[in-house]
Amino acid sequence: SPTVRVQQEIRIGGLGPLSAPGIVWAGRELRDGMALAAHRINEAGGVAGRPVRILFEDTMGTPAGGLGAVQRLLRMEVHALAGEFHSVVADAVVEPVHRAGLPFVCASATLDAITARRLPSVFRVAPPQSYGWLAYAEFLVSRGFRHIVAFQEASLYWNRGARVIEARLQAA
Repeated sequence: SPTVRVQQEIRIGGLGPLSAPGIVWAGRELRDGMALAAHRINEAGGVAGRPVRILFEDTMGTPAGGLGAVQRLLRMEVHALAGEFHSVVADAVVEPVHRAGLPFVCASATLDAITARRLPSVFRVAPPQSYGWLAYAEFLVSRGFRHIVAFQEASLYWNRGARVIEARLQAA
């Protein structure tokens, strides 16, 4: 029966920006990559004989959109969540996903705060933001740049990155 089948499948909630103001191509790549992975896993017999099903929701690249997407996926009784491109969205959904008792594999968001909480069910594939920004700063220092001007969006992500670069350049 359909009810038994739904109970036997492993439902993974996918998160990503599929509409503006989010970076839509990134959301499509996350969705399509997850669908391809599920297809290949299912072709190989699933996970412990259980098929994998991806249920993907649009975050619009905003924290509010991400929170709404998580709520919709929780109502669908997913077993885990994965994805998200935008760091501020991933950071916003960590706590509600944790409270729901589900694992969250963050695909490409890099904000340090995502894993700095040290929650046992939150994982990140990409390196933390401070690591990447420090690499940029090290490059500038190694090339002898002494005066840097940066124009950036005033947001959590860009402000944190700029602080890492500024601290390293000041130390040099």
